[in-house]
Amino acid sequence: NDGVSMSSRAAWDALDNWALSNRVMEGKWHVAGKAIDPTQITQPCWLAIPKHDVVVPPASARALSKKLQHVTAHSLSAGHISM
Repeated sequence: NDGVSMSSRAAWDALDNWALSNRVMEGKWHVAGKAIDPTQITQPCWLAIPKHDVVVPPASARALSKKLQHVTAHSLSAGHISM
């Protein structure tokens, strides 16, 4: 983390939509009024999947990687944001 503050709205969006409600995996997460469906992302994606993440469990990150079309996933011996 480079120390840049996250707005409270962005933090709540991430917590609620990603972690609590899992809207990303259900295709129900909206950005600028548009639903984001991971299966429709065509850009190459790189995922760092920390083995000891208690915020985003590795199984959740691996599930997302299976929905992406072009993904490179790496498992790291770290926690959330290298904690």
